[in-house]
Amino acid sequence: MGANAKKILMDLQYRIDSTPESDPERENAIRLRDKLLAKHGLTLKDITEVRTERRFEKLSDDEQRMVCQYFMVRLGIGIDEHPYALNSYKLKRSKTKYRNLVQIFLTDDEYRHHYGLVHSLVSIYRRKMRELNAELKKEAKAKHKALEYVIYEKADILFPEGWDGKAPKAPEWTLRDAMEAARSLEDTIFPKMQLRQDPLRLEKED
Repeated sequence: MGANAKKILMDLQYRIDSTPESDPERENAIRLRDKLLAKHGLTLKDITEVRTERRFEKLSDDEQRMVCQYFMVRLGIGIDEHPYALNSYKLKRSKTKYRNLVQIFLTDDEYRHHYGLVHSLVSIYRRKMRELNAELKKEAKAKHKALEYVIYEKADILFPEGWDGKAPKAPEWTLRDAMEAARSLEDTIFPKMQLRQDPLRLEKED
C-alpha cells in the first residue's frame, strides 16, 4: 500500500473518531474504512496514531498561555479538542511562579517535532523578559534619582557644588529623566515659594 493511500485511511479514521455516533454517515465511513483495510491487508492498528500524554511543566502564567497558543495555532485545534486533548493546569501547592503545566496528547513524531520548538520559544521568552525587566529596573532607578534631584533643586536645598571638596559625580539619570521629573512638579508649590508668596498675600489682604 502506498503512503498516500495510508494517509487517506488515517484521515478517514480521524473523521470517524471525531464524528458523533448518532451521525448516520459515521456507519458509512466505518464500512468504507473496513473495506479499504481488507483490500490492502491492513488492520485498524496500522492506521491508528498512538498518542501519549505529554507534559510541558514549570511554566509561569504567561508561558503557559504562550505554549497553549503555540499548539492551538500550529495544530489548528481548540482546548480539549480530539484527539490532542490540549489542556492546562496550575499546581496550587507550589509556591513558585513556575507552577503551571500544559498537557497534550501527541504521537512520538509530533512530540519530537514540537518539543524542541516549544522549549526554545519558552527560553527566548524568559531571556528577553529578564533583559526587559533589568532595563525597566535601571530606568526606574534613574527616574527616581532624577525626581529626587529636581525636588531638591526646586526646594533650594541642593548642596553647593564641591561643598565637600570632592569633584561632582556624573548623575545616574539623563537630562530627559530630569525634564520629565520637572514637568511632573510644575503645579507643585515648594516651601521656599510659599515663604515668598505669603507676604504678598498678606499685603493684598491688608
